[in-house]
Amino acid sequence: MLSLTMLRDVAAAPTKPDISCRPVLYFGGKPGKLEDMNKGSRGVGAGQKIILTSSDSVLQSNGKYAFNVGYYLFAKPDKQAPSLPKFTNRLFIGNKEIVNQHSVKFSGKRNAGGGAIEAIHTQVYLPKGENVVVLSLDDDKLIDESNKENNTHSFTVVVKP
Repeated sequence: MLSLTMLRDVAAAPTKPDISCRPVLYFGGKPGKLEDMNKGSRGVGAGQKIILTSSDSVLQSNGKYAFNVGYYLFAKPDKQAPSLPKFTNRLFIGNKEIVNQHSVKFSGKRNAGGGAIEAIHTQVYLPKGENVVVLSLDDDKLIDESNKENNTHSFTVVVKP
């Protein structure tokens, strides 16, 4: 009796991309090269608290304080990362949108694992007091991902005058 075994090429199977971030917001520093984002800044991890003062801000207006903020965004697998469609990330305090970054597009830079990496820079205006800031990646849910559970992170940011 002759037995045939069919082998499937797992590498050829289509995979869904995954978008995630290092769950850290960097306050301060200067927008620039990927390697320089966290130089001169202070970071806060997801679920943690950071205390910022008016001297950390770049501008004060109408009782709010402006801060440079950045985060690292990752996409994998590497073959699909550069061709992902443009998508939107948002920062919220409660249900109020405080930053909307349209058209995030990976430039093709690679991390050690072969996936794409991008440094995202923006500016956020925060009122004094304790704020729970939520970062939502691909907030419009345009990308069919393998894992959407890693797209939302919360940070507590206390602003003191």
